[in-house]
Amino acid sequence: MSIDLNKEGRLIIAMGIGTDVTGKSAALAVQNAISQALQHSSLSILKNMNISEDQIRVKVSVGIKDSTGVSAADIVLPFAPAPEIHIVDGGMDVVDPESGARQILATTAIEVFLPKQPGWKLRS
Repeated sequence: MSIDLNKEGRLIIAMGIGTDVTGKSAALAVQNAISQALQHSSLSILKNMNISEDQIRVKVSVGIKDSTGVSAADIVLPFAPAPEIHIVDGGMDVVDPESGARQILATTAIEVFLPKQPGWKLRS
């Protein structure tokens, strides 16, 4: 979905990095990245704004090296309507050269777009 800067502006972006140290679950790494992004954000402010949920657009971008086992349906945010989910190439796997053990790293960005508000100035 494209952004129409005349109608909406990005208010919040939260980013996180998550890992699965066992190297078995990319989905766990993604869940941990989303959890970290939420812990370092003020996304709960949306509950206090006088904006209906259908006017809030949320975009979640997830970077993972191997998306096997990662499903957009598994990504749920507690504060807004169903987000747009984008799973892209990114993240990384770190392999121990001695043991061959793998750790999976995922990155995520959560963006919140709101309709332009009278009196607010969001730069483009």
